[in-house]
Amino acid sequence: MMKFLWVCIVVAFCFSKWVDGFLQYSHRGDPKTEIINNTLMVSITLIRGAEAKGAVCLDGTLPAYYFNRGHGSGANSWVVHFQFGSSRYMLPETGFTGILSFKAEENPDFFNWNRVLIPSCDGASYSGDSENKEAQLHFRGKRIWLAFMEELMSLGMRHAKRALISGCSAGGLTSILHCDKFRSLFGKSTEVKCLSDAGFFPDEVDISGEHTFRKFFSGVVSLQGVKKNLPRFCTRHLDPTSCFFPQNLISGIKTPLFILNSAYDIHQYQVMWHADNSTLIGTKTISQSVGDWYFDRAEVKVYDEATFFSNWVDGFVQYSHEGDPKTEIINNTLMVSLTLIQGADAKEAVCLDGTLPAYYFHRGHGSGKKNWLVHFQGGGWCGNITDCVARKKTQLGSSNLMLPETGFTGILSYKAEENPDFFNWNRVMLPSCDGASFSGDSENKEAQLQFRGHRIWLAAMEKLMSLGMRHAKKALISGCSAGGQTSILHCDKFRGLFRRSTKVKCLSDAGFFLDSVDITGEPTFRNFFSNVVSLQGVKENLPHFCTSHLDPTSCFFPQNLLAGIKTPLFILNSAYDSFQFQFSLVPASADPNGLWNSCKLNVTNCSPSQLHILQGFRSRMLHALKPFFKSKQNGMSINSCYAHCQSQFQLTWYAANSTIIGNKTISQSVGDWYFDRAELRSSIKVATIWFLNEQSFK
Repeated sequence: MMKFLWVCIVVAFCFSKWVDGFLQYSHRGDPKTEIINNTLMVSITLIRGAEAKGAVCLDGTLPAYYFNRGHGSGANSWVVHFQFGSSRYMLPETGFTGILSFKAEENPDFFNWNRVLIPSCDGASYSGDSENKEAQLHFRGKRIWLAFMEELMSLGMRHAKRALISGCSAGGLTSILHCDKFRSLFGKSTEVKCLSDAGFFPDEVDISGEHTFRKFFSGVVSLQGVKKNLPRFCTRHLDPTSCFFPQNLISGIKTPLFILNSAYDIHQYQVMWHADNSTLIGTKTISQSVGDWYFDRAEVKVYDEATFFSNWVDGFVQYSHEGDPKTEIINNTLMVSLTLIQGADAKEAVCLDGTLPAYYFHRGHGSGKKNWLVHFQGGGWCGNITDCVARKKTQLGSSNLMLPETGFTGILSYKAEENPDFFNWNRVMLPSCDGASFSGDSENKEAQLQFRGHRIWLAAMEKLMSLGMRHAKKALISGCSAGGQTSILHCDKFRGLFRRSTKVKCLSDAGFFLDSVDITGEPTFRNFFSNVVSLQGVKENLPHFCTSHLDPTSCFFPQNLLAGIKTPLFILNSAYDSFQFQFSLVPASADPNGLWNSCKLNVTNCSPSQLHILQGFRSRMLHALKPFFKSKQNGMSINSCYAHCQSQFQLTWYAANSTIIGNKTISQSVGDWYFDRAELRSSIKVATIWFLNEQSFK
């Protein structure tokens, strides 16, 4: 009875925090919004009917957007922000920060406006209009632009008193290219302006004198049929490629335009918008400068290259060896540069598209200089040629498209106050670019696809050993989602790299994918995994203790591997895993009429019968984990929050408002388990089982 009572307390705690976060500024039919860890999360909305107008993403899927309704004095004001990303790979919800934040203290001028985020899925800043039938590619950016504007006007933008179009990078270029078109949507009484953030791409030669970027833009313009959609005031006297460069457009744009750029352009982050530690130019944050300009409070024409450059140089972290990748601290977050594994192609250890695999690495120091944490990023899998071809054109299949630098947070943080047990270890993040949890070894020459996950694993381990991991005193392999599955699949192989004296353990975060049927009784997720295993030649690289008595697909499911893994393993998962809920329990194929859509977006919308089904999934997961719990060397933290991946995000890993189980954060539970802090072992057991009801063990 006592254990059942704890179920209610923990579930109520997680759900009450979640439900209390919903914003009330919405109309019937608006997408769901929620506040998670003080950040507004907004659900994705597809533009229904856009395909009838040929307004589709590169892969033919519907374009989409994220929208939060304005309120109060901002009810009739609109910010439309263009990002960069097929809708097939877009996040089901995304955080609204910076210029999209809902908080007055973070976004004083636009916090209560109608705010729209539009992710890119065309590849030409919404300016193309052509197709390639042979490659099944749709270059319909211009049509998507029109469909978006029609959709937003129907949502109330036609009545706007004020409107601002903005965008970042390729989205910033969109703001420039479409600035006057956006102005033309409104009446003369509407105040309309445009903001381009990091979208001013200069027409310059590279260090060898070659016009590399011009040639690239020329290819985009030619391939995607951009010419006819470029501003005519430019194409009347310049070639189309020149008219894709902002410097040749700005003199002809009639609508007020704000250019926000770094003279040392890399990426600008939204945390730079308005915060206590934001970079100041003069005495103003970027937010204040843009607000003063939009509302005509002051003339804003400033630059301060010295401030930006000095902050950048001063931010470098000193714990490095010659040849280590560059690191810098931006807005209190450690940014780590991407490093390619040179020579990996000689061993055919390559990504889906044949590019070199890569990693992000930050050198340890002090007491952690001989300890190693290797974290595998998530990103799912691909089980058919169409999906794998699409995947290789993203950062999940090509190192050419991976972020040049990424932030190390959560279990990778460099701060003792955020990551007390692992902050000064050598920390490595390995992004996925194979699509089979680093386990495949085959190819499809016709589709030019390389399924070389296992070879990438070997090449990555060889590289890390050469960087000093061979001398490790302590080592931990971890991963999130598909990366968490990687940690399980390769746990004993990782242990085999080290001497007996090295303390080696494994952590799987959101990687416990259940072999279970969907709501119609179909084994949808098993069929998907079966396709992955078959297509990518995974069988030979699965643990032999499993394939000796089970089929390969069964041995791709963690529940059939746990009993045979000899290395200590920690399972971190939500019993109501949001990914498995949406893609395993209730995939789109099992709900053609969308009866579960509202429930999937917000569990508090679920009917009693839907909640019963969801709780049944939780029970099956706990039952599958029951044998694992009996091992003294293993650890487990299964919470009841609607989440997926909790170790790599600071707010769920270790923060003032992190979810607590047994007076411990996730970071503390994992640390206690790894370091065998015996005096806390009893509380570990409490933390892992206190909310499991009695029926789970009968």
